[in-house]
Amino acid sequence: KEKVRTLETSYDADAKTCRYFVLHRVMDEYHSQEWKRELTDLIENAPTLVDDVLAGGTQAAEALWFALDGIEEARQQRIQEDFSRTAVV
Repeated sequence: KEKVRTLETSYDADAKTCRYFVLHRVMDEYHSQEWKRELTDLIENAPTLVDDVLAGGTQAAEALWFALDGIEEARQQRIQEDFSRTAVV
């Protein structure tokens, strides 16, 4: 829900773009539970590696979140290209 709201309010995403995130919200929740299960299993089986496991989980989560930056960069590029094609010289 937060992704869609952020896309709409901060990135001015269109309905087609938002539909992708609405569709995948259920999968996000499923994947979240899978990450939790995997991280818990790793920590339970190798408690001495807890810091490494948590650092890896954090790094992966941040990479997924910052994927939105790539979406915005591509959107801005399309806007610039459209503007360049329609600009009067």
